[in-house]
Amino acid sequence: MALRLDDAAHAILASLVARLRSSQGRLAWVRPEGIHLTLRFLGQTPEKTLEALLPLLMGAARACPPLEAELEGVSFLPTPRRPRLLCVRVGLPETGFALQSACEGAARALGFEAVTRPFRPHLTLARFRDGGRGFPLPEGRLGRTRLSELVLFESRLGPGGSVYTPIRSFSLGAQ
Repeated sequence: MALRLDDAAHAILASLVARLRSSQGRLAWVRPEGIHLTLRFLGQTPEKTLEALLPLLMGAARACPPLEAELEGVSFLPTPRRPRLLCVRVGLPETGFALQSACEGAARALGFEAVTRPFRPHLTLARFRDGGRGFPLPEGRLGRTRLSELVLFESRLGPGGSVYTPIRSFSLGAQ
């Protein structure tokens, strides 16, 4: 379950990835077109469970108006000393956190184990392949994005990284 970024944000991120990729080759980069804001990862899920999830996601999307989010800057998760991800932090309004909570509740209602770590909105740009340490990052905010669509994605690992295929999309705030 994820929020799709607008075209302007994708263009900003593609440019950022191109700049960072040229200086940091030891990372496994996400395809820029595949960057999205994950609200809840499900993993391998039976078709029957996905079908049961769809009306719950539709209800969650309808209850949330479209969001304006800030692309706050580039960072490492969990820490610069032991990074696993290179990402962009995302500033969400409270309604975005409520949507994430509704997605988590939908997953738990269908028997998925609860996610216990706090939700930290971010966009993954790359994963560290073999550990490593942080490096100097560009500073400053990157812009804003309009988030108006909740998407249930299927993720398939391919030769150039994961490929994300939308299974179903729901417009935020739509009746």
